[in-house]
Amino acid sequence: MPISKKYTDFADKISVQVLPYLEWYDRPILFPLITDRGRELCILVDDTDPYGDRDYGDDIFVSIPISDEDFKEVLEGRTDLRNAFKDVENPRAFVWAGHGVNAIRYQDFGGPLPEKYLCEEGAYVDHEHAKSEYKL
Repeated sequence: MPISKKYTDFADKISVQVLPYLEWYDRPILFPLITDRGRELCILVDDTDPYGDRDYGDDIFVSIPISDEDFKEVLEGRTDLRNAFKDVENPRAFVWAGHGVNAIRYQDFGGPLPEKYLCEEGAYVDHEHAKSEYKL
């Protein structure tokens, strides 16, 4: 299922707690957050240009629920990002309007992520950065 960019296709907002970023390049690229489903791992899949007086657009991310053990495997570089996001049954897309926002609007995929949203094989989290942020 492709991600709809229509605002009305996103469910009502849910509260989130954003945890320290794992990858940042002008905007968050990869980060965990806490939602109504527990810990999720999020990755940027579609960025939009800044508009108005903001320095960011309405970026679209994909998130997956992730267990403590699986999260640790990603942080330690034992699992690459492609395999972390592949074959997860309940991913969802969400719009996040930038730093300081503590609510998101989301849409469920209803099945595994399409290939076009998966990372290339061999893409790993920067272990040294993860170690400093998460005390591994």
